Amino acid sequence: MDFQITYDYLNPNGVMTWGDNSNLSTDIFNSLNIKQGSFFQNLSFGSKLYTIKTLSQAQTLIVQQYAEQALGWMLTAGYATEIDATCSIQNNAYVVGINVTQASGIEQNYSFNMSLNNGTFLLVGPQ
Repeated sequence: MDFQITYDYLNPNGVMTWGDNSNLSTDIFNSLNIKQGSFFQNLSFGSKLYTIKTLSQAQTLIVQQYAEQALGWMLTAGYATEIDATCSIQNNAYVVGINVTQASGIEQNYSFNMSLNNGTFLLVGPQ
């Protein structure tokens, strides 16, 4: 079982549930993009990235830490043996790099942009 987002005409923004959908990039995107405390089945799921309000070099370490914290459940659940996040600033956006070593030993790399939009950062990616 894994997190799954379903969409229909009644819920165009999607409804998050448990399902048989197992997709690492979706799991990473959801973990980073969902506000911590808002997922009905696990209030510790999600990230604190929504609290980032400014674009500065000093904030890159905090963004990196929040990303790693949000993905910590993958280590606990045994899906991954190692998770590393990086953060830099490019083109007026944070670029968050995620490197996941899966339990099978396969290493996957992802990159997400966090762009300033009306005073908050929105995760758009992967790239």
